[in-house]
Amino acid sequence: MAESIEELSLFRPDEFRDPAYYARDLTLIQGELPELEWLTDTPPYDTWHDDGVPFLARDWEDVVSGLIGVSGPDEVTPRLAEQSFGQFLSNGQFGKANTFAHGVRQLNLADEEHWSEYELLSGLAYIRSGLAEATLLPFSTIDEETGDVIHKSHMEPKHFLGIYNMAMALAEEHPEELAPYLEYADGLHMEMLLRYPYVSDYTHAMWKFWGSDPAHPRKQAIYERIGSRDDTWREQAADTLSGHIRVLMRHSGFFRAGVLANFGRANGLVAADFIKEQFLKAYDTLDLSTELADHVAATNSVIVPHEFPKLTDLKGMVGELWQNDPELRNELEAIMAGREIETIQTILSKPQDVDPGMAAMLKDEMATLARDLPDTDSRKRSILEADANEQLESIVQDVARAGAVKIDRFIETHFVDLSGGIVDMDRLAIDIDRLEAAVIGDATEHDTTADTFERLIGYISPLCRLGQDFVDRYISDSFIHTARNVIETRIEQCKEDEGAADYYRQMLEKLEQGPLELFRYYWEHHEEYYS
Repeated sequence: MAESIEELSLFRPDEFRDPAYYARDLTLIQGELPELEWLTDTPPYDTWHDDGVPFLARDWEDVVSGLIGVSGPDEVTPRLAEQSFGQFLSNGQFGKANTFAHGVRQLNLADEEHWSEYELLSGLAYIRSGLAEATLLPFSTIDEETGDVIHKSHMEPKHFLGIYNMAMALAEEHPEELAPYLEYADGLHMEMLLRYPYVSDYTHAMWKFWGSDPAHPRKQAIYERIGSRDDTWREQAADTLSGHIRVLMRHSGFFRAGVLANFGRANGLVAADFIKEQFLKAYDTLDLSTELADHVAATNSVIVPHEFPKLTDLKGMVGELWQNDPELRNELEAIMAGREIETIQTILSKPQDVDPGMAAMLKDEMATLARDLPDTDSRKRSILEADANEQLESIVQDVARAGAVKIDRFIETHFVDLSGGIVDMDRLAIDIDRLEAAVIGDATEHDTTADTFERLIGYISPLCRLGQDFVDRYISDSFIHTARNVIETRIEQCKEDEGAADYYRQMLEKLEQGPLELFRYYWEHHEEYYS
């Protein structure tokens, strides 16, 4: 979006793009970026940021050769390497210099210790330039007409995270030299969580770098560094996070509040009691009789709503806590479950006022909520038993309508309920036998289709996931015979389609080796079905 500097109200033209100026307003950034004596001016973004990795490079030989325009690493003499690195550095091409230095080390083309220093030198220049540029990111705004983020920087969140990740990687070899840069980056990371317009975009970029595992080494390193900061800074950071969470919860900014709460719990900056208090204040303001229906409708729709109900967002905020405080998450989910079950029971007590479709969705929601109740709550067992009975009757009466996924999930859930004491072994065996008989009946009494085969797979899959003992106990010879007939019928039906026919011939071959082999082979071709 083309704009003059004067039109950007956040910026004074004479101080535009001066990171030191903007860092003054980012209170969680402590101190300034270290100065590099030899670096007098920061080159243009495109110059320093380009890492120089050639398109379609296959390995470090391709990278190093491509960077300096030789046919292969054999042509890279120590003298040429020194000259090339010096040229990159003097031109302000810090990304290329760092890539080249790392490549020289990887290929053992020159003295290791010497080039380790070169990699550090160019890496510090790259990281310093990147963090200075990224300081402008928290001041990004939203275009009111398009909803797009207007970055006051050449960077996007993913670029900052790339710099951040690189700094942590380089710190593994040079911890002292990188310490001040990481301290600055940690503060900037927290400011991004607090200020970046679409925090979901930032957290999604984090997920791409570090995944969802809270124990990822990079995440743990951030938490440990923040945990070791001085008391004054930690007190200020705690006040800042708590203040933002309080305001966000008051104004229904539940997603960002959840991100901040999760981050605050990870490093002890925010107390669990404080989060619980703020949650209850927000939750108590909701009209559950309305919010529950809206939440159920929104979460059962194939169309993503433009704006989720407050209850949906509040549940998402609580869900964020699974990463760093699962105990608090469980406590809050149990509170919600208890109240919402009472609300649903009240609504269902007047069936004349409830649409049948909504009533069915509310019953499903009540069963889901019951799993969040503590085991000591008597409602948990009665609700889940009733739900299991309804689910089983629904499948047995119309196997085709239920489908493979529902069959699979019912069996899996039944075994979970067995371990949780909701059902006993006798009841489970009776229900599985009934279900197997229904699936066999569906396959023998109706025309065979591809879906018929899928429903057979839906039955064996949860049992195969549990292991051979469960296969032997719950998959009968009659089921194997039926599965063989279905597959042979499909082979005949697909005789005009050699690819499909061969697919079923492979399935038949695996079935003869046992249900477990059939399951494994099928899963190799349809992994997305179970993921």
